[in-house]
Amino acid sequence: MATVLEPLTLTCPIRGLLKPRKKASADLSSLEERHRIDAIRHCLALGYDPKNIKIEAVVAKFGNSGKNSFRCDFAILDVDADSIDMHAPDAVDLLLQHARVLVEVKRDGSKADYVRKTQVEPLLKFAPRKDTIALYWDGVTPRVFWKEDDGSSFSIKSGPLALLPRPGKNIKAKPLTHADLLPPDSLLDIFSRIEDILHGASISLEERYEVMLQLILAKIYDEHESESHPTRPCAFQDYDSLGMSPKNAAKDLNNALTSAVSFYSAHLPKAIEDQFQLEPDVLTYCGQIMAPHLITAANKEVIQTFYMKFAKDLYRWDLAQYFTPPTVTDFIVEALNPTSGELVKDPACGSADFLVATFHRSRAKKIKNAADMMYGADDDTKAVQISVLNMLLNGDGKTNVKKEDSLSAVAIDQARATTDKKFKPFQYHLLVCNPPFGVKIVEKRREVLQQFDLGHTWEKNEKGQWTKSSRVLPQQEKGLLFAEVCVRQARSRGRIAIILPNGYMGNRSDRYVGFREWLLRQCRLVSVCGFPRFTFKTSGADVSASVLFLEKRAKPLSSSSDDSDYMFNAELIENVGWSVGDSKALPVYDRAEADGSYLVGSNGKKIVKSDFAAVLDDMRTSPAVSHFPWLVKDLDLPSHSTSKLGWALSIENVLNDKTLTFDPKRHSRKYAALVQDIESRPHFKLTELFEIISQGKSSTGTSFKKQDEEVYDYVDIDNMGAGEYRVTAYRGWQLPSRARHTVAPLDVFVGSIWSSVTKWCLIGRNPSTNTIVTNGCHRLRLKKGMGEKLLDAAVFFCSEAYATQMRALARGSDGLAEIHEDDLKHVLIPQIVDPAQRAQLQPFLNALLEGPGTLKGMVQDMLGNAQLDLPIPPNRPHHSALV
Repeated sequence: MATVLEPLTLTCPIRGLLKPRKKASADLSSLEERHRIDAIRHCLALGYDPKNIKIEAVVAKFGNSGKNSFRCDFAILDVDADSIDMHAPDAVDLLLQHARVLVEVKRDGSKADYVRKTQVEPLLKFAPRKDTIALYWDGVTPRVFWKEDDGSSFSIKSGPLALLPRPGKNIKAKPLTHADLLPPDSLLDIFSRIEDILHGASISLEERYEVMLQLILAKIYDEHESESHPTRPCAFQDYDSLGMSPKNAAKDLNNALTSAVSFYSAHLPKAIEDQFQLEPDVLTYCGQIMAPHLITAANKEVIQTFYMKFAKDLYRWDLAQYFTPPTVTDFIVEALNPTSGELVKDPACGSADFLVATFHRSRAKKIKNAADMMYGADDDTKAVQISVLNMLLNGDGKTNVKKEDSLSAVAIDQARATTDKKFKPFQYHLLVCNPPFGVKIVEKRREVLQQFDLGHTWEKNEKGQWTKSSRVLPQQEKGLLFAEVCVRQARSRGRIAIILPNGYMGNRSDRYVGFREWLLRQCRLVSVCGFPRFTFKTSGADVSASVLFLEKRAKPLSSSSDDSDYMFNAELIENVGWSVGDSKALPVYDRAEADGSYLVGSNGKKIVKSDFAAVLDDMRTSPAVSHFPWLVKDLDLPSHSTSKLGWALSIENVLNDKTLTFDPKRHSRKYAALVQDIESRPHFKLTELFEIISQGKSSTGTSFKKQDEEVYDYVDIDNMGAGEYRVTAYRGWQLPSRARHTVAPLDVFVGSIWSSVTKWCLIGRNPSTNTIVTNGCHRLRLKKGMGEKLLDAAVFFCSEAYATQMRALARGSDGLAEIHEDDLKHVLIPQIVDPAQRAQLQPFLNALLEGPGTLKGMVQDMLGNAQLDLPIPPNRPHHSALV
């Protein structure tokens, strides 16, 4: 079987664009070329001159006439590399005389010790200079080697990457301090190597993960301590280079573990031993591997990938249901723009992903005491434990996550505030939340519901105004109640970001319209950003959802219509960086259009394909910023010309809709631009051409009642195409419950569900009298005098412009989101004004009017009328039948 190779586009600082290939099944870290580029970039960052770098440098020649050679991946010279003629007889000797650093790169460290002995140390032996250094680079534990001369002989010493000197400086062994540590590219690779060491020391699988947790806690604690004392040596060191005995090294590591367990024990899922139960040489080797890495500064994706595997192996936790993808949390936190001194809370924190994103952003912005800004609560003990360990791994040394029932806590505060007028519940500058939502995830406690506005029924009074009644609901969806939690716990003018299903944004029932009215009274709508369907599938949410950005009002309105003078932003995110159509959620990367090669960024990683950066830019350049200046506060963004103005629209677009729809599809730039385009042409509304016939009504207006023994020709949504259709014969008792529409000549049926808006069929001039159509459609009847415009409609129903309008108007949270009859009045149909175009298209419409419209439909029609001599086996009773 052939090996599938993927092309890549890498940028090397020395050689420019490269087009290497790798196995399709392999990770980018398996590509040696990528690691060579990383090593070059590190050397350049230290100040080495790129002109002095020689790629694939020959350091020795063997055999007859030197036909065989020994090479290193690259050499750093103390002269311009081009000044040495590599074809000259003495080229190798001349290169070695000027060699400052000789570098050997490997794609993995599985044979690191062997490579160092057989390839790295020989590099130094070939070099005549005493100050030549060898660098071994594998992406996990790079290491430097140098010669030490005692006067009579020299020995080869090694140490961590931090000892690689800048140009013109000599190498010298010294203890590692916090400034020497570097963020790792992969924690999985580091701990895979440690696991191999422990396995080799006959440590059982369960004990290995206990030891690794001890190492993690001790290392994190050591990093925090060394950050507070920058000049003090870390406890985790490269003990070989310092000449420290395993016994003394083990003592330092055990002291670090004792302090870490004492500090973190209150937050941990279970008790941890405060001493390592390992032989000193094994412990020292593990500590030495971890020493040069700054775990608390690792990329969030690096930490999450490691944590999900580590927690599953150690605690048997399956964390997918707790995590919000990092690209989503980064985007939302970046949009909220937390600044120094602002308190952030997640009242349903799950695994604390929003807090982790806030912590990393605050630290990147050099905000002091970032850990003191963040608070998390969750009613699930396991979620709290996951959150705490996640925060610790990400560098939060003093987590503020606690077990708390946020719904109950708010209810208690509300009850107290009613009786104690001096009591003021604690509030935060920012609330961010991805709450549990769904019609089956409900709150039933009356003592909680009665303290929430949304725990009561909302009704319209005689003036058509929404009012809260005194009647407490028997139950309410927790997603709605958590929206109220966020509002209650936010300060005046505080910012809120909450992920909610799109059903909450657009459903027409009183419960959801009342919710949107309440929310607009309490807050101003800043932005609504829609995610693709299945974005949160790995966490068990098989719905389409959006994030609402809100600003709490200083004082609630009496009616949402009392504030119509501001603009809000609306966005649709199409690319989230991973495949949203399956449970694996594999990353999706940018590719060059010309040859399909993967694009690799300056950090040596493939570039993830996502819209988040572009959406942020659009949000921050939109007219909404003039109403919500905190969107760009202290960001020092470049000025934008008016031609690049981001998208925003007046809140009147929501207020003028009787259902107060927030759904981002309906408010998106894409939908608005399409409508504007059609309105600029000759056009008409769909409801000007057709009347909508209710399901279950015959052509005479009588109700349809099936007869059990009668044979019907049933049209399911799957048997509709682009105008054509096929029928399946059923007796009345066999008809599915969704068989509701009768038909008449020239009726048009259009899919009424989000996932089937491209499906439609035209009933010809002579349909069978017993044709029945699924209720997953709207039945359209041509109005009198509109026959000539049927061509315009039929052509338009085949276009993406029609499907786009219908998708934008769909209401609901999943693939069954429905286009309501009332929303069909918003569908615009452009006229075909060119006679030549009409003449070219008319024969296709005529074909639909004359019969089933497809070859298969014609075959079925002829078989049913005994006009075609083919065998007719019994139909399959259901789709699971094998034959």
